[in-house]
Amino acid sequence: MYLVLMLNLVMRYFIFSAFCALMSVLFFSCNSTEIGRAEDVNPETIYFDYQISGEEKNSEATVLLQYRFGGVNGTTLTIGKPGKVEFDDHELKADSTRITGAYYEWQQPLNNFSGKHLIRFTNPNGKQYNETFDFSTFSVPTEIASIKNSDSLIIQLSGTKEGELLNVNLADTVFRSNGVDKNLPVYDNKIVVANEDLKNLAKGPITLKLSRELSKPIMNGTKEGGRITTVFSVRREFWIK
Repeated sequence: MYLVLMLNLVMRYFIFSAFCALMSVLFFSCNSTEIGRAEDVNPETIYFDYQISGEEKNSEATVLLQYRFGGVNGTTLTIGKPGKVEFDDHELKADSTRITGAYYEWQQPLNNFSGKHLIRFTNPNGKQYNETFDFSTFSVPTEIASIKNSDSLIIQLSGTKEGELLNVNLADTVFRSNGVDKNLPVYDNKIVVANEDLKNLAKGPITLKLSRELSKPIMNGTKEGGRITTVFSVRREFWIK
């Protein structure tokens, strides 16, 4: 029985991974992957798209920066001299793929990434735009014990703020199950998933993913504007008896 459950969990994981990959392709297909040059457009029409992500069990945090002409779904741009893109005073080089278009990327060990960071964009005319952000992590300091689906799930946390919302995603090994995917508040350093939600899950191994996602408009951008999104995730597994 255990082997069957684990095989179902593995199959579900690969199906979910394939689905995420497909969604990623579809997401980027909604955005233009054409590549243009920033020096060929009005600098005030450049849209900033900044995405910063990390996960507890991955060793590195990733900073992905894109510049677009035509808004959030517009043509991706490379930045010609004297323009440049810097992260914490490190100058970044342009890269590209057929799926994403042009982008600038920086990776740094997650264990020393928490705190304030600076993104500096210099347009081809030499004008600078500085954007700062804070990145913070959290943890689940104790193992999650097995529970019954008639119980509530209490998740102890560390490094969270009172009242902040975390996305809670719970998946079982049954293909037809919808699982749980909702935003819940943190109170007294814990999140409580009600038993009404857990009744939607089948007995057996459960995969938990907690995510902190913050998205806000660029503060120091062009007239076109932009967005900056930070995401940090923690994964755990436990059993429903």
